Amino acid sequence: MSVRSDSARNRARLIESAREVFAERGFGATLDDVARHAGLGTGTAYRHFPNKQALAAEVLAGATEQIAVDARESLAIDDPWEALVAFFERPAAVARARAARRSPPNDHEGRQEMMERVERERSADERFVAELTELVNEVYAAGEKGIWIEGTDRTSPAEIAAMIEAGHLVVARDGDAVIGAMRLQRLPTGEAEFGMLVAHPARRGAGIGRDLIAYAEDWARSQNLRTMQLELLFPRGWTHPVKQFLHDWYQRLGYRVVRHGDLGDDYPDLIPRLATECDFLVFHKAL
Repeated sequence: MSVRSDSARNRARLIESAREVFAERGFGATLDDVARHAGLGTGTAYRHFPNKQALAAEVLAGATEQIAVDARESLAIDDPWEALVAFFERPAAVARARAARRSPPNDHEGRQEMMERVERERSADERFVAELTELVNEVYAAGEKGIWIEGTDRTSPAEIAAMIEAGHLVVARDGDAVIGAMRLQRLPTGEAEFGMLVAHPARRGAGIGRDLIAYAEDWARSQNLRTMQLELLFPRGWTHPVKQFLHDWYQRLGYRVVRHGDLGDDYPDLIPRLATECDFLVFHKAL
């Protein structure tokens, strides 16, 4: 094998390892960590990338290119619903294949062992709170694009800290890395409710959202709560692809719309921040 082909192979290994390491440990991981994960020397890593920012940029460029490819292939499908399903299922298949290559199969119950309520004391951990806030805002900025005025954040460090203090925040972990989160609480009316459900963008399609919902439902049953509730913001007069996907996905999980709420009546403080008129749908599922 030539020196040039060896170099190309090592570069590809570094990019693939960076994708896995950054997903597992966050951007706090170093270029040395990536090199070790790839089974290469640190010098080899630095010959290809001057710093981890350059490597991260390469990973992001590859992910962006893959999304564009998935979108183009999905657009070639005549049926709109089948096209949308295909767009979301392709990254799920890729994620499953990558997981199978690096770890033994894991059943659904095993994956739930990564889920945990955040200890109340961590509400004072500014770094942890900031990490969660950034994750939620990043996911919602993409998932609710076009709904809010540009620059509107879904949450704030103060709100996240308050959720932790109240014992309402659940996270999904892979080792020390937070790869998903949701709010989970008992409502005064007697239902359980989850909301603000997010999965790390690098784990899109890996089943984290489904596992978080399963955790929420199991918790509700353990508390003798017979109904799970969720709310979904829904634009009026046009179809938002992500919101439509979530609407149909929740229904496949057994949730049914029980009320069409008026956002102005229930959450009037949000109205000035909207870029388009919206209602919200209240879903219930009997447990």
